[in-house]
Amino acid sequence: MSDPLHSLVLYGLCHAYAFVQKMLHKQILIFSPTLCRAAVVACASLLAINGQAATPEQLIQQVAQPGALQTSWHELLFSRRGETLLAPQFLVDNPFYRAKPDQPGWELEELRIVINEGMHSQGACDFPARHNWVHLQLHGQSMPFPSHCSALSKWIHNGQVASVDLLFVSGYLSNPASTFGHTLLNFRTGLGEHHRSLEDSLNYGALVPPGEGVMTYIARGLFGGYAAGFSDGAYSAHMNTYQEKELRAIWRYQLNLNEQQKLEIVYRSAELVTHKFDYYFLSENCAYAMGLMINAVAGHPYHMPDDPTWFAPIELIHKLANASNLVTGQPLVKTIEYTPPGQAVLQKRFEALSVGGQALYFNATQEPHAVLQRVRENRNLPHDADHALDAALSYWQTLNLDSGADQFLAEKEAILKARLFLPPSKAFIPALEPIQNSVPHQSQRSGQFSVGLAVDEVRQEQVKLKWSAFEQSDNTLHPLGVGRELSVFRFKASQFRQNSSVDEFTVLSVKSVGVPDDTGLSYLGGLMSWAVSAGLSRRLGEPDYLRKFEQGGVSGLKPVFTGAIGLSYPDANNTAVAALLLEPELGTGVHPGTLAYVARLQYRPDHQFSSTLNLRYRHAYVPVSSRGAGRFNERMPVLFAENISVFKINESYALEIEAQYSQVNHGVGVYITKTF
Repeated sequence: MSDPLHSLVLYGLCHAYAFVQKMLHKQILIFSPTLCRAAVVACASLLAINGQAATPEQLIQQVAQPGALQTSWHELLFSRRGETLLAPQFLVDNPFYRAKPDQPGWELEELRIVINEGMHSQGACDFPARHNWVHLQLHGQSMPFPSHCSALSKWIHNGQVASVDLLFVSGYLSNPASTFGHTLLNFRTGLGEHHRSLEDSLNYGALVPPGEGVMTYIARGLFGGYAAGFSDGAYSAHMNTYQEKELRAIWRYQLNLNEQQKLEIVYRSAELVTHKFDYYFLSENCAYAMGLMINAVAGHPYHMPDDPTWFAPIELIHKLANASNLVTGQPLVKTIEYTPPGQAVLQKRFEALSVGGQALYFNATQEPHAVLQRVRENRNLPHDADHALDAALSYWQTLNLDSGADQFLAEKEAILKARLFLPPSKAFIPALEPIQNSVPHQSQRSGQFSVGLAVDEVRQEQVKLKWSAFEQSDNTLHPLGVGRELSVFRFKASQFRQNSSVDEFTVLSVKSVGVPDDTGLSYLGGLMSWAVSAGLSRRLGEPDYLRKFEQGGVSGLKPVFTGAIGLSYPDANNTAVAALLLEPELGTGVHPGTLAYVARLQYRPDHQFSSTLNLRYRHAYVPVSSRGAGRFNERMPVLFAENISVFKINESYALEIEAQYSQVNHGVGVYITKTF
């Protein structure tokens, strides 16, 4: 049927349907609702046909014109404004295109190559996403799985995918590469839990050389000094790394995709494996790569920035949780599952043991070879010796994984042999709910902008502004858990009387409280806590703090590096935490180095409210009077007290109340915070 005839029939049917609906509303005539729906389906079908290219040449002509088809095709090729997003040096060794991306119109040339190859070619095996896209435009349905592609069939089990899941792995504060969390795709086979080792996953990350130093990694990761690539691997291998070795929680967001979309994401994944991009730790990272792919398959339900300055994994989780699959009209996330960290599972297994079982567990973690001999001789074994040895085996497995070598293989094998001497039984694996305050999709967004009114003894009335690219601190309801903090690029400024003042620019701030642990996997039973921050700020209690406090601009702003170490203990429900820390501070000024004693209390029952009290006792200069900002006594111990309370208003706004008191200055501020 010709295009003009399509348009004429479509015009007539749609207007006829509108007339019938109008008559039904006025009850002038009786008409079958079934026929009405049939007319709608006919209209929709004709709309689809009318927008579908009838021939390959028509498809090429449509892609040549600006519009949805051109955008979709360019996105598939990672083309932006005529240039490829792939690093040119990587295309030489592992070409991602057959056309030459340095020549004008290369996207159309790539389309012609795909059309000429056909779905039964080797090209369909190497670039299945492009062939699937062409087949969908020409035939209105996905390309059948190319069974002649042996490597593709082996990787993804002949295209049989029960579901596609986005995995969000919680932050790993012991490694700067994983501080912000991690995302990857998992393809479920539908064969059940006992066949999870057969499942495939798609990962994306920087290709970091072995032995790379922390500072080198940070510098190169920030400025695109690494190549990044997609890699396929077994789901079980990732679970061993993230859950058992690094003791991180895993959240599984099952995507609500139809069969055509599942195949499409499989094809896209297979096409990207082994190809390389430039890597930027803060922006074009794992979350950005996965976000682009899911967004394209789901009909672009959320906005993905072209050149992001910042894009963290938690940002993608918020986008998914609030999005719909525009192709099906259903929510984009179907189900959410939680997998606890291995340390939490082992702790629960330990708690379930009898007194004798716990004693055997500790013996097995300290003298595994002696325990092997004891089991062989059947000397005074508790009734739950099997479960105790199962737990001890997990302990040595975790240590062996974390060592990066077979350092603890002999100890692990000794406990394994001891366990084999006992009758077989099912290991106790407890079901654990996620700890409160750690649910990613229920937390606030990490971008923060706050404006508030404050009054203090020195500056009196003032307007304050706060902005942060990534703020998961005391003044946010973040998903890191009670007592923890991660902030990057925090900026604070004030406007008072006739002056504007910059008060703080924090580059990085991290706090980590311990997790109670009786299993031996953590130092001091999990009580150890630490903190570190670096940036520019006014040093509390130094002479220039008050002398230049009332001046504008950046007067009194000094480089400051702060570290802290101490003990902390959260309650059983993870709603409150208490910490005692020693806080050395390095900076510039009269006293470059200072030491503070810090007590920290936080109460946060849920994602709706949080209150934090910080008590900092340190040597500082104290003014003779509240108005004597230029005259100081000798340095003496001063107690600085700060309380921050946050109330969630809705998904995008929160109310913050901040109160401060000391012999140096005291005041209160009220802020409205907008998240983004």
